Amino acid sequence: YLPSSERPPDPLQQRVIDDAKSLDDWSLAARLTMPVFMAHGHRDDIVSTSLSERFFEAIPHNHKDLWLIPDGDHRLCEPIDPILDRMEKLFAAVRE
Repeated sequence: YLPSSERPPDPLQQRVIDDAKSLDDWSLAARLTMPVFMAHGHRDDIVSTSLSERFFEAIPHNHKDLWLIPDGDHRLCEPIDPILDRMEKLFAAVRE
């Protein structure tokens, strides 16, 4: 498996691109009422971390966590356990 920086980008079908253009991410963030956990790799070469940070800030409550993973790429190919552990901590705090 090659890191995303060492292989060609995944091809997208035109219908996926057209559908994405019709979405309003910022209004979605403002409508979220449930706990939100976001993990984003600093080495993501497809989506900027600043987009995740802006989306995160637009969520109107405090039951949220954004983890910017220093060595993570777009696919977060590292072991999933640390991500799941951090997500569970957020949900446990909300349940208290």
